[in-house]
Amino acid sequence: MKDKTEVEFQAEWKKMGVPANETVLVAVSTGCDSMTLLSLLQRLPEKMRPTVQVAYVDHQLREQSKKETDFITKYCQKNGLVLFKNVWEKEFHPKKGIEESAREFRYRFFEKIMEETGIEYLLTAHHSNDQAETILMKAVRGGDLEQLVGIKSARTFGTGKLLRPLLHFSKETLKEYAERNQIKYFEDETNALDDVLRNRLRHHVVPFLEKENRHFLTHVEELSLQLKDLLDYSDKKIVDDCLLLKVEGGYSLEKWLKQDESQKRLTLKHILKQAGNFSLKKQEQCVKMLENDAKPQGSLALGNSCAFFRTYGIFGIKKTEKNNQESENKVFKLEPGKWYSLSEREKIGIFRRDKIDLLPEDDVLEIASPNDLMLRHRRCGDVLKTKNGSQKIKKILIDKKIALDERKKLWLVVNGENQAIWVIGVKKSDLSRGCVNAKIQYIAVFRK
Repeated sequence: MKDKTEVEFQAEWKKMGVPANETVLVAVSTGCDSMTLLSLLQRLPEKMRPTVQVAYVDHQLREQSKKETDFITKYCQKNGLVLFKNVWEKEFHPKKGIEESAREFRYRFFEKIMEETGIEYLLTAHHSNDQAETILMKAVRGGDLEQLVGIKSARTFGTGKLLRPLLHFSKETLKEYAERNQIKYFEDETNALDDVLRNRLRHHVVPFLEKENRHFLTHVEELSLQLKDLLDYSDKKIVDDCLLLKVEGGYSLEKWLKQDESQKRLTLKHILKQAGNFSLKKQEQCVKMLENDAKPQGSLALGNSCAFFRTYGIFGIKKTEKNNQESENKVFKLEPGKWYSLSEREKIGIFRRDKIDLLPEDDVLEIASPNDLMLRHRRCGDVLKTKNGSQKIKKILIDKKIALDERKKLWLVVNGENQAIWVIGVKKSDLSRGCVNAKIQYIAVFRK
């Protein structure tokens, strides 16, 4: 009579879609789960069986690690399995977060093996209890719905894929199978401690919930799969909704405001993901910025060198630049007959009328004297003097709806008294024009 667990494993393995004789890398710790996985793979029918190679890490966290290393070495020799071993030296153990650091170390090792050997599939022995513990941990630590999907049975990893063929099996089923087949394994004594959240959930919460309903693990798995299907479907819809909001320079505020409340939150969350994952509080701050009619412009730092911005009818994510105060305060004296670069495509210069051939797109300002003209960025309190009085440059920029970021990049031409005579590309003073009868007449030329 065929073993029920082996029959069920064959069905799960078939779903993985791994071709027969394909080389797979199995992450083995010598614990019950990974040794059971190794045994089940070796007992697959020949027409389904992959070529198994083993990856093992001695984390040097337990006294018995030397025995475990000797055991897996002899096991692989006896069964003709290729073994990749690595040691996480004690000198590299951190004082805090050792569990996560150990995980990062071994997964980097697995990825390196796959890169060097060309192995496409990494197999781990995660099971349904791990799934329940992971989902409960994420529910305790965060409020993001996507986290509750839990562990996936297959995902991309390094140059290939990570598969978890035991995800539908309970810890109890695997342990019973190991006992029936006299599979030798080592118990990790640290699993008995309640020093980390996962262990506390494993020892107290999951058993309690299983007593409440013996189908608890099955229900968690079903809920996880249903949630994954819903999120996959909704993600496609949200991507389409965001594409409808897209305009040059970002997203349309007008179109976003016409969405219903749930649509607003979901599309905004998707847009924010360009810069990473953020708390609901940060998302709500962005919503308030978009819905605040009193402040048509604003910016909110997100981290990762990114910021959320609103500029009148457009919003989105932008890369933030380090504030270079020295550059902002620089002043350049404009020498007649020379060009000065304002950007990669823009330049300005002072020339005699009869010494330059103007282009149709050139912007020109007549000036009374070429002496003492300077080029600098806008400063607080700058005004532009005209025949009708002085205008605050800030008010000019607001009236023309020029974005805050663009305002910082603007250049001014100022006279010897540090008075602005030209906000380049925006507005000119009408007091600087030269006398019509002057023998020598100069012009400032802005060229794109």
